[in-house]
Amino acid sequence: MTIMGASDKIFEIMDTVPKINTEGGSKIPECQGTIELVNVKFHYPSKADVPILKGVSFSVDNLKNKVVALCGTSGCGKSSIIGLIERFYDPIEG
Repeated sequence: MTIMGASDKIFEIMDTVPKINTEGGSKIPECQGTIELVNVKFHYPSKADVPILKGVSFSVDNLKNKVVALCGTSGCGKSSIIGLIERFYDPIEG
């Protein structure tokens, strides 16, 4: 019964329609351009009272910078920034 309950949750997640319009499913062969975050503020949906990013701004041009590193202490938002870039989450502001 536990396995069936867990599988229901998996199917629920798989059936979730993302906020981003992904209709058509076209794949971009290679990303060229600039990734820019401007005054991004973010908190995880389950912890709205805990701010993760409080106005982060930076720009990366992939034609000039082939390798980029996000550095910082544990808990400073590195993984959250990647999650936002990959559109796992949407920013609160910015």
